[in-house]
Amino acid sequence: MNQQPPSPPAQKVQYALARYARWQVILGLFILLALFMGVLLPGVKSRIGPGNSAPIDLTFFPSPQTIFSMLAAFDAPGRAFYRLHELTLDIIYPITYTLFFSLLITFLLNSASKRKSPLQLLNLIPFGTLIFDLLENAGIVTLLTLYPSQPSGLAWFVSISNGIKWLFAGAMIPAMLISFGMWAAHKISSWRQ
Repeated sequence: MNQQPPSPPAQKVQYALARYARWQVILGLFILLALFMGVLLPGVKSRIGPGNSAPIDLTFFPSPQTIFSMLAAFDAPGRAFYRLHELTLDIIYPITYTLFFSLLITFLLNSASKRKSPLQLLNLIPFGTLIFDLLENAGIVTLLTLYPSQPSGLAWFVSISNGIKWLFAGAMIPAMLISFGMWAAHKISSWRQ
């Protein structure tokens, strides 16, 4: 019996995304994202520290000195809350936005291009954001646990993970625009026929 070799990991992810890229799933994820952004996440900033304290996650390529000064600006209950947030909501939230954007891109591209098109790989970009967001979270949790110790190597790890996360997040914008543009062009072309 002739067996086919196993699919590469990216291909397995592609197949899984294609299977779940339905408008009902995407709508459910959108509602969950709206709940995060409208209800759950806005209160984080006020809970972690006084005044202008902000989560490290919202900066872009912060230097180790900036990271350490941000940690010092949080009070002890704020650091404890931030650590809990990073271990709970800030794991669920990246998974949610990754699935939403990946499935939306998949849905749009499946409607407009062949399944074997290289453009289908655009739906993997959100997974880059997820990986580096989770790495950043792990580094932040470790820094919060070790506080007031200031391991500069770990702060650099957080800084680099943070920056790469935001670069992938920025890359999702053109991926979405390309996907939507192809979907719209396909719809317009089918209406004209």
